[in-house]
Amino acid sequence: MKDQKLLIVSGLFLILFNFPVLSIFNNGGTINGIPSLYLYIFVVWVLLIATIFRVIKKESKENQKDE
Repeated sequence: MKDQKLLIVSGLFLILFNFPVLSIFNNGGTINGIPSLYLYIFVVWVLLIATIFRVIKKESKENQKDE
């Protein structure tokens, strides 16, 4: 089950890091002095790490309860 969840998460973030979505944020604007494209990439990257951590942690807790 963990593998399926990680595959879905990977597919979702692959779409978020692909050209059509990135071109939306590549408009030359800034948010608090940070280019919007850089901010978008950083935020999505942090969300990716947090989501993968949550999936792995949740599955490991379920495995410990089963034992």
